[in-house]
Amino acid sequence: MNIEFKINKFSLIQSAIKSGELEKVNRLLWKDFCNEPAFYFLNPKHLDWSLEEIFIQSEKEGFKERFLKLAENLEKILKEASKSNKFKKILSETERYKKLVEGQWNDNKELVLSFFKNELGLKIPNYTITVFVFPPEFCKGRMNPDKKYILWGHKEDWENYSTVYLAHEILHILVDKNCKNKNLMHAIIELATDNELRIRLNKEGRYFKEGKLKVGHQHLKKIEKKIFPQWKKYLKKPGNKNIFILEKEIKKLKYKI
Repeated sequence: MNIEFKINKFSLIQSAIKSGELEKVNRLLWKDFCNEPAFYFLNPKHLDWSLEEIFIQSEKEGFKERFLKLAENLEKILKEASKSNKFKKILSETERYKKLVEGQWNDNKELVLSFFKNELGLKIPNYTITVFVFPPEFCKGRMNPDKKYILWGHKEDWENYSTVYLAHEILHILVDKNCKNKNLMHAIIELATDNELRIRLNKEGRYFKEGKLKVGHQHLKKIEKKIFPQWKKYLKKPGNKNIFILEKEIKKLKYKI
């Protein structure tokens, strides 16, 4: 399995517009594109207006033609925004952050993949997962299991933070299609990566908290604490391990999950 780190400039521009980082650039673009739905399509605050205009204009122009025009104008706007000094600065900062995240992953990947194989019983697939990197202040952290990519950008709340949560998202890509209960498997993933892997990487720590920070999604905490004894028992189990078998064993206990 190969993890490839990239920056998607168009998505970076859209995120920068949404966050307000390109506010001055946005005002300049408004002069040329204020009557074009594509301009408002880039900002979720104005998405309803944009869609109304698109659908109304589609009645006369046709859906295909209207959406082709939308795509053309989106590209024009994004290319124009990419020329701005502000965006060039954001891009440069993102490139520096990308090097840090990629370097951290490369330092830790052998331990992570060994953990996946030996402690979780997973076969390491022979494909590439692409990580699209954003500035840490944009707070990105999600994956697309079908297209096999991750959107990532977050400040390092603790040591090896990016590695821990990239491993979290990678696990979703590897297991979500084959699991039977999404909430239960998500809780297992958090026990495995947010907690156990974090502690192994940093050679210290405890479950559910890192310093003063709570670890993991709060809506999964009840599940995680219910299944915690089974998880610790699973880790101590000698021989081959498999988190899908763990999932089945926990489901037999008939917890309310």
